[in-house]
Amino acid sequence: MIAMIGYGGMLVSGLVVADYASLVGQRVLMGFFMGSMYPIAVGIYSGLFPAGVRGLIAGFVLGTYNLAVSALGFLSAAAFRAGAVWKV
Repeated sequence: MIAMIGYGGMLVSGLVVADYASLVGQRVLMGFFMGSMYPIAVGIYSGLFPAGVRGLIAGFVLGTYNLAVSALGFLSAAAFRAGAVWKV
């Protein structure tokens, strides 16, 4: 519960980030709370699914996360190359 509230709070705090130092701080705290989300997901699918399927689901969860991180980098680079700025 603390991890979800912390991560959600950091997402909402992105609305008021005004400079680069605040952005870095917000992302560091968001990463701190995100680090606890993966063990929560592991606990959920370990209890919900039979042992024969857990490896497949673990790969899907980890692969989705890594794909999202890579896609965010590619999309950010494309947006900045097109002239977008990181401020709203």
